Amino acid sequence: MAAMTARNVGVLLLVGLLLRANRQGLSQIGLGRTTVASESLYGVAALGGAFAVHLTASALLAMAVGLVRSEALTTETEHRAGAMNELLSTSSVPAFIAAMVVAAAFEEIAFRGFVVPRIQQSLRSWVAALLIVSVLFGIGHLYEGPLAVIQTAMLGSFFGLVLMWRGHLLSAILAHVGFNSIMMALALWLRHSGVL
Repeated sequence: MAAMTARNVGVLLLVGLLLRANRQGLSQIGLGRTTVASESLYGVAALGGAFAVHLTASALLAMAVGLVRSEALTTETEHRAGAMNELLSTSSVPAFIAAMVVAAAFEEIAFRGFVVPRIQQSLRSWVAALLIVSVLFGIGHLYEGPLAVIQTAMLGSFFGLVLMWRGHLLSAILAHVGFNSIMMALALWLRHSGVL
């Protein structure tokens, strides 16, 4: 987890250096001035939306796998259990929380805040840029298994829509932090109960 956090912080520093080199401010990545209280409320609403997207994607993928091939679900479960056990192996709760915050902030700033607008400028289409970046975001989670790529790409699209809706990245970051934290807390509880 320390290596992942160091990588994320490094990429955030790189984004900052690129913004500075181009004489751009934080508003160029959706982090301009805003009211934290209102963005927090929108973040809570977006958190509910993220769970709705996740549950919908999970149900659709489970049905598709059940129709096509049942071994795929077993393999996917093994991949995810292995990934979860590795992520949950940290002994420090503060380090775990910090890693969740840094990971979500990194993913939102790097993917939705930095890459999407730049691809949109090239392609002149928010939809195309959002789809391309969401697929790349999903592929970055291949270590969890192939079905996780689809789920994560759908979540990435949702967080991109939150950015487009709000025009500010803070609500998407807060929703992403909340989603990751709740999912990891649930996985930790399942692991300690012996289910996972």
